[in-house]
Amino acid sequence: MSPFFKSAQVYSLRRNDVIDTKEIENQLASQAFKPCASQDKESVGWTPIIGELFALVQGNNLLIKWQREEKILPSTVVKEEVAKRAAVREEQQERRLKKTERDALKDEVIHAFMPRAFTRQKFAFVWIDLDNSRVVVNASSAKQAENILALLRRTIGSLPVVPFTLESPMSLTAKEWLASQELPALFHTGDSVRLSGVVEGTGSVAYTKSEIFSDEVVTNINNGKIVAAIGLNWNERISFKIDDGLSITGIKFADILTEQNNDISREDVAIRFDADFLLFRSEFNEMFSALVAALGGEAVYAAS
Repeated sequence: MSPFFKSAQVYSLRRNDVIDTKEIENQLASQAFKPCASQDKESVGWTPIIGELFALVQGNNLLIKWQREEKILPSTVVKEEVAKRAAVREEQQERRLKKTERDALKDEVIHAFMPRAFTRQKFAFVWIDLDNSRVVVNASSAKQAENILALLRRTIGSLPVVPFTLESPMSLTAKEWLASQELPALFHTGDSVRLSGVVEGTGSVAYTKSEIFSDEVVTNINNGKIVAAIGLNWNERISFKIDDGLSITGIKFADILTEQNNDISREDVAIRFDADFLLFRSEFNEMFSALVAALGGEAVYAAS
């Protein structure tokens, strides 16, 4: 699994002292992932990054890995089995079962089938950047990221983070870019843009790369639509999409980056992974700093 994130949810860490780089290994091991027991619907925990190490530490930067295992029990299978068992009981008792009885029968079926259910696994990285007081979660949605951070909070005892916030909404700044048909230095249009109305229910419209600077887009912008999401390319090195909730998805690194460490043998797994993480965080930080500056800067909050 490559340390080059494909999605990123970025959080501001309000206090760095909650992360103890000397203790983190033991803390993560205490919440190590364990496969689902027979009746578990899911199981979550931390899994080693490399070998038996739970945390890859590079100075003030840490990379850890979350794992989730989920039991897959198709609703159609459960429904069919409940129907079969209900038919048998109704015939035996010569009456229709009540809803509460059918619900109990469903619980019975789930309990019986759970040990034999297929499992699905998911992994995600969490990057703790103490140099910039940030936590970056390799997740495509804020909901998934929050679930991962909840486990990290339980693991280390406290995690004072808030979603990274801009001084001015991304949707308004990007709207100005499209209205003027000009992007900040080093940024180019990506593969798409999505506009939406400020009034709920007014719908949204998507445009491909060739249409982004079209008259139709400008007209929609002038008629009050805002930018819900926009694809960007930074310095011909990283392309991505960012939405009005600051979710960064579809991250793609140029070949010149992903191939930069090819002189390190892939048989040297630990050395290659360490080098790739160093490269990733360096490039991502440079891109993210440029993006935040282009979008008007991070919101500043008074100390609580």
